[in-house]
Amino acid sequence: LSLARLGFSHAAVEYLFNVAKNRTRPEILPDALAEIEALMKKPHDEDLLDRALIADGEFGYLPAGVVDFVAYHQGLRELRDEKAAWAERLFGKIREESPYRPLSLHALAVHRLRRNSTTEAVLLFRRALAHPSADREIRNQARLALARILYENQRWDAALALYEGVEVPELSTAEASVFLEKAWTHYWLGDFRKTMGILYALEAHYAKVVVAS
Repeated sequence: LSLARLGFSHAAVEYLFNVAKNRTRPEILPDALAEIEALMKKPHDEDLLDRALIADGEFGYLPAGVVDFVAYHQGLRELRDEKAAWAERLFGKIREESPYRPLSLHALAVHRLRRNSTTEAVLLFRRALAHPSADREIRNQARLALARILYENQRWDAALALYEGVEVPELSTAEASVFLEKAWTHYWLGDFRKTMGILYALEAHYAKVVVAS
């Protein structure tokens, strides 16, 4: 298990995969899955870990935190296969206090939105946003999803309030779309001064990027 901590990620993945898939050392299975959880938070071989190992795995008794991790990723796989009922059963195994709980709520919300069940999606996005274990990334994703729904329904003031709540430490290329959406919302509210202010800020940012490159 120390291979992953030492930076030998490829060797670690192969070793951990064999431990978890083939039960070569069942006594360290929970530790192996915990290490796999850490590896999956970084760029990794999705076919090997997500699909071949976690999605179809039957691991027996596991500590609660590892159960949360496994249930979340197995539920995601079921959602991608359009098996929402199975996904909800798996997500139901996740403890309420787990950080995977708001992730599962957000995943279900996205699925409902894609299926045009907007009312259900909004309720799930709001639950994910309000969850005490939600991190900044999931809060931002939930706020943006809700803001875009409100924008599409021409509820500009409510949409703007959510856009303003997106926690962006500074303007960057990755967050530029958020600022552009805010600019359009100000435009539809008739606040052209703020619209132009955001657009000028975006223009200045990209000018700096071009000069720096």
